[in-house]
Amino acid sequence: ALYAYSFAGDTDSDATFFDAQLAYQADINGQTHDFVIGVAHDDRSFERLFSGFGVEGPFSLNNLDEERIAGEDFGELSPFTLFDQELSSVFIETAIRPIDGLHIIAGIRYDDLDQNTTNFRRGTAFESTFEDSEVTFRLGTTYAATDEVNVYVSFAQAFEPQFGLRRDSGAVGPELSDSYEIGVKGSGLDGIFNFETAVFHTIRQDVSVSDPNNGVDEFFVVTAGEVQIDGFEFSATILPTDGLIISAALGITDIEVTEAGDEEITAAVFPEVTASLYANYEIQHGAVAGLRLGGGVRFVDERQGALVNFDSYTLADINVSYPINDNLDISFDILNVFDEFYVENVASFAQNLNGGSVLGAPRTAVLTLRSSF
Repeated sequence: ALYAYSFAGDTDSDATFFDAQLAYQADINGQTHDFVIGVAHDDRSFERLFSGFGVEGPFSLNNLDEERIAGEDFGELSPFTLFDQELSSVFIETAIRPIDGLHIIAGIRYDDLDQNTTNFRRGTAFESTFEDSEVTFRLGTTYAATDEVNVYVSFAQAFEPQFGLRRDSGAVGPELSDSYEIGVKGSGLDGIFNFETAVFHTIRQDVSVSDPNNGVDEFFVVTAGEVQIDGFEFSATILPTDGLIISAALGITDIEVTEAGDEEITAAVFPEVTASLYANYEIQHGAVAGLRLGGGVRFVDERQGALVNFDSYTLADINVSYPINDNLDISFDILNVFDEFYVENVASFAQNLNGGSVLGAPRTAVLTLRSSF
């Protein structure tokens, strides 16, 4: 026999944010310098309510595929999760230019966090509060090595509030991180070749992630004590001839849990390698001048999860577009040309992005008209 359970729910979310800044610009020794002082306040609330479960049935398993519509009398909604958060911030930033081609950016920020969460289980309220404050810094510099090449170095700290429910109903504190990045941007061959490349290193502490022991309809979180992220990014565009643009991108990311925290968190659910290669050509002369033909491929490496692994996939896309006149443009896209079966979004490592796994779109045709007036 089969029983059906029905219930109703309601979610109410409010957010109020304000930001005030005082900016000053000064010319010193022929160079322009900028200074900013600001304050910000972020007030958020979240309420989730559910009705009691209603039971319908029993139904025969032989009639499992019959359509059934739940009743409308679900009764009074009761609170399930109540969440309030206030984040107040003060910051000072400056951008100075000691010499031509050299920019130095520095900043300091103070954040004060006050969170209150109440979760209800079987009619019992479990309340947790969390208060914390942090001073964070940022420092970066860019330097024009030549007329075509810029080099930059940056360091930034972050204080990120998190939301989640622990099994013991304890509070989920903020995530702290230190990030370092070195990169180069430039062009060559008289603008035919343009590129950006960077290496980065990030240490994230107290990262809220999905509890690997979650069962069906459980959404508890645990904390990974420290997560180290190392990566490399490269992107380039090549214009070998009039009308032809070739673009390529490559990303390599290594995520390692260096301190487990609450649980043995080892899987990052993030691809180590991502890449893409696209080409677009616009016909320059003749009756169909302006017709654009394009296509390419994108690759996502396999992702390892706590319970299952997700295969890598490669997708191909093509595009045709044409400007009918100065104000109207038509384009036709075919995405996932070979109808690849793949999982696009998975339950992310970071709880702030957590969600169910989502299958990628099958072969999809899109016809678009763009008009300007």
